[in-house]
Order: sequence, then C-alpha cells, then structure tokens
Amino acid sequence: MANLSLPAAIAISIALLVGAWLVYDALWSSPLASRPVLAAWVSFALVVAACFGLTHLFSGRAAFVHLGAMMGTITSANVWRRIVPAQSQNARRHPRRHDSSTRALGARAKQRSTHNHYMTLPVVITMLSNHFPSTYGSPWNGLVLVLLVVLGAAAKHVMSARARSNRLVVLAGAPPRWWR
Repeated sequence: MANLSLPAAIAISIALLVGAWLVYDALWSSPLASRPVLAAWVSFALVVAACFGLTHLFSGRAAFVHLGAMMGTITSANVWRRIVPAQSQNARRHPRRHDSSTRALGARAKQRSTHNHYMTLPVVITMLSNHFPSTYGSPWNGLVLVLLVVLGAAAKHVMSARARSNRLVVLAGAPPRWWR
C-alpha cells in the first residue's frame, strides 16, 4: 500500500473511475472491437492490471471496493452513453425501418449490454467482499481479486446458459440421467 495523503487518494480514485470508463470506451469503440475475442483478452489484461495496481496503491479492502466501483461506473456509463442513446436514436430516426446505421447502433448497444450483463456479479462480489477479511486481507489479495472477477463472470455465464437451455448446466459433461 502506498503512503498517500487523503486529497491524493481521492484525486487518484476519481481519476481511476473516469479513466476506467474512457479506456474501456476507447477500446470497444476502436477497430479492435471488430475482433471481440482479442478485445476481450485486452480488457481482461486491463482488469488484471487494475487488480494488482489497486492492491499496491490502496489497502486491500479499498482496492476490492474500488475495482467494483470502476466496473459499476463502466456499466452505468454504458447505459447512459451508449445503450439508451442508441435506442433513442433508433426510435427517432426509423421507427419502422431498419437500415445499416440503425443496425450498427443496435449492435453496439447490444454489445455493451452484454458486457454489463457479465460485469454484474463481479461488481456485487467485489462490493460484498468488504465483509470478508479473508479475501482482501490475504497477502495474495490481487490474485484473489482477479479470481473473484473471473468466478463472478463465469457464474453469470452459467446462469445465462441455464436460462437459455432451461436445463441443468453441468460444466463437465451432460446432465445426470435422472435430470433428463
């Protein structure tokens, strides 16, 4: 943990919240977004860097909450700056017709909505981790934070797969015979 004064810590926190959105939006608005798998790996690398950077800059407890706040800021800004405006523009421009510009706005809004979907559990988990000192108090708290984000996104993926198939999702094979 760095030895920061209160004004410096507040300034860094605000800069990180705003910067997280700006970097995320620039990444997913760039040509790299046309290669979503690569862009997702770059995003994940940035999350890992944020996890380790935050745990070295702030206390473990503050780092966990701050990462959740960064992801929450991204999801809120996605709704405010990308999803709702795309819906409004589509409704105003072409209420009945769907041309290429309408489809592009809709595709971008859906992409951001999907990102928000996968960030919800990691945000909740990082915020709730404040009540579990064994997570943020570990000497490996940066790695714990990365694992909690990955587990949250994976759990959200399993929940989505289960909702789509309306069946039990078993990660290591087919559902048990009694379930069919």
